[in-house]
Amino acid sequence: MLTGMQIAIIGGDARQLEIIRKLSELDAKLSLIGFEQLDHAFPGACKEKLGK
Repeated sequence: MLTGMQIAIIGGDARQLEIIRKLSELDAKLSLIGFEQLDHAFPGACKEKLGK
C-alpha cells in the first residue's frame, strides 16, 4: 500500500492513465500535472497546474 505517499505525475499522455489508476488503487495521493483534458476522476487524485 502507498497510503500517505504524495506522488506527482507530470505528462498528459493517455498511456499514463493505467499508472494513475494503479497508484490510485494502492491509496497514493496523486497530483496530476498536464492532464487538463482528463475528464475521469480517480480517488485521491487532483489536477494541478504547473507554474502560474
